Amino acid sequence: MNFFSKTFLFFLLTLTSVMCAGVANADVVVVVSSASTVEELDRIQIENLFLGRSNRFPNGKLAVPIDQEEGSPMRQAFYLSLSGMTSSQIKSHWSRAIFTGRGRPPRTISNADELITALMNNPNAIGYIDESLVDSRLKIVFRPTSVSQTSLASESLYLSRSRITTMGSRDNELASWK
Repeated sequence: MNFFSKTFLFFLLTLTSVMCAGVANADVVVVVSSASTVEELDRIQIENLFLGRSNRFPNGKLAVPIDQEEGSPMRQAFYLSLSGMTSSQIKSHWSRAIFTGRGRPPRTISNADELITALMNNPNAIGYIDESLVDSRLKIVFRPTSVSQTSLASESLYLSRSRITTMGSRDNELASWK
């Protein structure tokens, strides 16, 4: 790989990480209806519900996860802060699950008002929303750890540099074999 390709790859990965970091800064919270018996959940339980690994709350009741629209900034922030997965990784996860018959993705809604209405109509429903939109009708059951822009960008830069360095080393090794 020549110098131009390495530089372009480094620039592209850096730009992508900075764009994703801005999305991950939203104040996303996981909510249920105030009528729900669920009081609190941990990250693993939420991840299992939204990735189809579980369909029940810890109290044994059926859980109905509701997802935001694909491509929405809220959805990107939620999955990045919860599991570190990007939108394309989530899409790939569900494609595999559907293909193998192991699951179906959560129902999708297009805005916060629809989510609140769905949560009000089903005490077993669970969703995520910007914390500023939470009112007395909703109960926060989980606050994902916020990922700072600096940590995401610096981690991505480190990974980008190490990947480019590895590529450069591999190119040199290949050249020495010729």
